[in-house]
Amino acid sequence: MSTGAVIILYHPDKEHVTRMINELASGELRVTVVDNSPTRTALPEAATHHYLFCGGNVGIAEAQNRGIEDCLEAGCSEVLILDQDSKISLSIVRRLHEHLQSVTGAEGRVAAVGPMLICEFSNKQVKPKLQKALAIKGSLSEV
Repeated sequence: MSTGAVIILYHPDKEHVTRMINELASGELRVTVVDNSPTRTALPEAATHHYLFCGGNVGIAEAQNRGIEDCLEAGCSEVLILDQDSKISLSIVRRLHEHLQSVTGAEGRVAAVGPMLICEFSNKQVKPKLQKALAIKGSLSEV
């Protein structure tokens, strides 16, 4: 699978981010770290990744777009979007990839798949909210 992982940073816990990077890189994923912090985050050399520094907080969407673009330019056909607090294992990445392939085969083009989220405080599933675009005028939509 040619999957990239984008991790967005803003004053991160360096130890946690390093563990996450190394876990993902051990599964042969391209890991792109996009640093949205006001100053560069020095990550340990052991962390195998591609680092992009935004020069300050450009916003989460812009940081994600920069990371996605970097992964696509590197030849990735799928991109996993994470933040510095994410907890993810390679088995979850593989299951998401398998689910994407299955749904794509059954439904055609699919924009995104995601895991079921469990609240770490209540240990209950977080119910997703599905937003559908509302037509405004012609081909313009509002979400």
